[in-house]
Amino acid sequence: MRIVEAHWEKRNLGKTCFEIAIEPDDTLASFDETEQSVINENGAEYLVVKTPTGLTEFLHGLPSLGYTFLEASFRLTLKKSQYTCPKMLERLDRGATTQTLSQDEDVERVYDEIRKGIFTADRVTLDGHFSNEITDERYVNWISDVMQAGGVMCEVNVGDDAIGFFVLQPVDTKRVRGILTGLYDTFSESGLGGVLMKKLNDFVWDQGYSLYEAHVASNNLAALRSNLIFGAQIDEISYTYSKLIEKT
Repeated sequence: MRIVEAHWEKRNLGKTCFEIAIEPDDTLASFDETEQSVINENGAEYLVVKTPTGLTEFLHGLPSLGYTFLEASFRLTLKKSQYTCPKMLERLDRGATTQTLSQDEDVERVYDEIRKGIFTADRVTLDGHFSNEITDERYVNWISDVMQAGGVMCEVNVGDDAIGFFVLQPVDTKRVRGILTGLYDTFSESGLGGVLMKKLNDFVWDQGYSLYEAHVASNNLAALRSNLIFGAQIDEISYTYSKLIEKT
């Protein structure tokens, strides 16, 4: 198993957090020892565990150890050579434009939209231990870190209206990773999520990348559907659990 101290979550959640990635050969007994070690020796207060699908021992064993199942996570890839766009979205795309945001006031405007609570199905929100305000700021901090590391933020407009944004992080000269995509609150029921995703794909190809990567949660069916209609492939599925360590 792989263990990472998610030091960034201390700022976000106010907890010492560790993420543990289970591998196919791991056992529940060895995990139990690892868990006790990160709690007793490293002061872990919040644990996130990710497992491959099909590991029966962990599927039944983690809840018995106090873990809550939060979501399945789909790792997606889309090759430029396999990209396809539905005719309907080509028509809806007319008049839609994309602009890269670099000015502080523009970036802050996106942050203000996030703080309206546009993300309600992520694992931290569903965990139940953290307020909506904390989870909103977690997204803001995450994007800020990505931008400082060379990420790109773009906003999509339809006519005169900004409908949403996306954030990308280059991996190498051929690959780019989708970090976050969101429709603004005013357009949450507009059906324009497909347009937002099309503009993201157009931007990726225009920048010279040939492979787009992303992770999408099972709690966000609309986002999963928006990726798959363009030809994205599901490469891997994993399960995510969490546990808040109650101090005695």
